[in-house]
Amino acid sequence: MTAPDVDNRTKVLLVESDTIVSLYARSVLEDAGFEIIEAWNTGDAIARLSEIPDIAILFTTADVSGGIDGVRLAQQVSNGWPPVRIVVASGSRMISGDDLPPETRFLSKPYSDDELLVTLRLLEKQWRRRLM
Repeated sequence: MTAPDVDNRTKVLLVESDTIVSLYARSVLEDAGFEIIEAWNTGDAIARLSEIPDIAILFTTADVSGGIDGVRLAQQVSNGWPPVRIVVASGSRMISGDDLPPETRFLSKPYSDDELLVTLRLLEKQWRRRLM
């Protein structure tokens, strides 16, 4: 009798309302071994975080719909789910560190595969260390 397969991939909650950008980010991150959970708006994102306890990283666009924007979503997640590491991306505005929760990363769109992967690998390491 064999043990069931355990999926040890790091879970990333991807909140991106632009379908093309979402498909791109999903493809890059899945190819790198991350498990992607998608949400199309901020309300959907909060529901996913409540349903799935081991999400490691929130990767959201600043200009997402759903009642609050991605910056406010980041603040809410930082307060409600402190182990979750956070990345906020935007192509329409620069967001200062003062507007983001502590330890949150900002990516300016368009970002490269390398920028995306380096940022998420760093956050993945931080998340794993917090669990030890």
